[in-house]
Amino acid sequence: MISHLLRHKNVTITNRYVNPDADPIRALSETIGSRIEAGLKGEPE
Repeated sequence: MISHLLRHKNVTITNRYVNPDADPIRALSETIGSRIEAGLKGEPE
């Protein structure tokens, strides 16, 4: 984990330097999760 290598006490400090929103896999996962959630609720995409 990057925070461990940089010797940060928590991930919040690391997130100041690393943009977690720039992760394409995370973005895709969020999109898919939102669509699944909407489908389970019976809402349109």
